[in-house]
Amino acid sequence: MGAQCPTSMRCGFRELLPLMAQRLCAQLHNEPAQPLPYDAVELISVQSWNDLMRLICQGTIPLDALHQVGVPVGVFRSYMRTEPRLRSRWNIARGIARRRNWPLDEILDDIANSDLSLRGICACHGVSYQRFLRLSQDPYVFEQYLEAKQAQRLRLDDANESTVTAALDGGGAASRKTLRQTMRVFNQTATKIRGMWPRRLSARMKRAASDPASRLEAAAAARRRAAKALR
Repeated sequence: MGAQCPTSMRCGFRELLPLMAQRLCAQLHNEPAQPLPYDAVELISVQSWNDLMRLICQGTIPLDALHQVGVPVGVFRSYMRTEPRLRSRWNIARGIARRRNWPLDEILDDIANSDLSLRGICACHGVSYQRFLRLSQDPYVFEQYLEAKQAQRLRLDDANESTVTAALDGGGAASRKTLRQTMRVFNQTATKIRGMWPRRLSARMKRAASDPASRLEAAAAARRRAAKALR
């Protein structure tokens, strides 16, 4: 049998890449995988993929991580283009890496329990406000941020309502004047709370808040994806 020409070998290799990506994804999800033809071998094994995800979650630069696990960049990019579920896992790992060095819990706790704006809280923690906005594009961070802002808003609204109730309980003409003043403060505070919502995220946050069922479902999905990436 004659030797196969290099051109036909390259064409066959390119045709096998989608199948190899599908096989890797199936193995990661414990699904039946289609067998490879003739003497082909896996280019990215399950162990190599898990090692790659671990390095990315630890903050390793992607090119360095690919080099450490022995995966060619071109092959990896082909896998990402071919299989959306692999690309989703990659994005989750990158999100974990971006959150790694952030005092995220402290920032979210301050958002929920203080009257400061997000810009002021970021300044208190010595982090960039613009970088936090970019970090908030991560679905997991966005969900946590949304919950913290809603907790802040409910707390401030409850405080305003308590003030109005106390003014109403006073009775008489004097209390009506106090009530008018209180309502002005109430409206000003409500405006202040709305101003605490970053303009870049306000429309997205309002859409999520208006549909709590889909918001909770998206949050659960984000947590599941993050948990899988850490395995």
